[in-house]
Amino acid sequence: MKELKMYQCEVCGTQFADKKKAEECEHKHRKVIKMISAKYRPYTSAKDGIPDNIIVEFDDGKKIRYVRG
Repeated sequence: MKELKMYQCEVCGTQFADKKKAEECEHKHRKVIKMISAKYRPYTSAKDGIPDNIIVEFDDGKKIRYVRG
């Protein structure tokens, strides 16, 4: 029986045989710093209360808008 040693990115969960590749994967993921805004519809048309879109700022300064699917 062989014992295998794997490394896993703590951000996305991808597993690697090579430690450096797992570390590189972790460092490539941008981290959300803060949510800048959220746009909601009235409760009468969106009963779950989830916003239609949000804008978030990442650790590299980029601001991205995510739209509800």
